[in-house]
Amino acid sequence: MDEGRFTAPHTGHVRLSAEKAELLGADVHIQTDYGDEVGGRTPWELFDEADARQTTVLAEEAVALARAVIE
Repeated sequence: MDEGRFTAPHTGHVRLSAEKAELLGADVHIQTDYGDEVGGRTPWELFDEADARQTTVLAEEAVALARAVIE
């Protein structure tokens, strides 16, 4: 955004997308694949159905934001 690649109406959408991406960053990705190796917990012990539902909502919101930018 600092480089001016997005027009003013899209800047807010891009910022919100970045915020959502941070919520599910690399650390969460590693935990979903490998669990907590230090604590000895599997991904299934770390995440439950509520986590999956929340992640699905975030993904749907991210898709809507991306559509708003490209359309």
